[in-house]
Amino acid sequence: MLVFFLLSLTQALSPEECISNLSNYEIDQQCLSLLLSKSLGYSIVGASLMLKFPQILKIYKNSSVSGISLTSFYFEVLGFSIMAAYGLHRQQPFSTYGEYAIISIQCIIQVILYWALGGVSRKHIITISNSFMFLWFIPLFGNILPEFFWNYVPIYGIGMNSIVKISQIFANYNNGSTGNLSFITNFMNLAGTIARIFTTFAELSDTLLLLNYSWGALLNFIIIIQFVVYWNDKSKNS
Repeated sequence: MLVFFLLSLTQALSPEECISNLSNYEIDQQCLSLLLSKSLGYSIVGASLMLKFPQILKIYKNSSVSGISLTSFYFEVLGFSIMAAYGLHRQQPFSTYGEYAIISIQCIIQVILYWALGGVSRKHIITISNSFMFLWFIPLFGNILPEFFWNYVPIYGIGMNSIVKISQIFANYNNGSTGNLSFITNFMNLAGTIARIFTTFAELSDTLLLLNYSWGALLNFIIIIQFVVYWNDKSKNS
């Protein structure tokens, strides 16, 4: 029964040679690593459906964006969407990048909520909306950018991730609080980046992408540490 289950799972996720090995009751470490990576990758894609919803619900419930950086929201949209476009352009397995497309949509929802609750001017909203559409999304997904651009996308990702996370880290530090940030969302961010280090190492030969995830994991870890520190401060003050 277990072998049948593994065979079915392998047929869905792994190359033919792995299917053949498992059918012959042969255990191949490389195939098992690939199977684990694929399973983990699709788990990340599935979990990403809910990644930003704790944050979205917290903002909506509190009707407040206190302690949250609008700049970080903008750069999250840029960062996640460019990585989705990168995976699509490189024709990478969907299990290695699918969450970026899903999270990009959730990030856009966060931005819209901030606009609605943060007192953002109409002129600002129109300017940013048009800039995102015509200077970002259409070039990225319209297949009009030169190939050399895509070679450096992981570096752009590192830069954008740095702006997003470091600006939020400093905002938390200056406020002495994590404000309306969601611990669940940020913990899932950390878990996801750690998992992506493994899937990238197992399935892709992309050193820059691996560096991107490693740097992201470090920044996410710092934010989780801030949650712990400021929760302790709240406990002392209460």
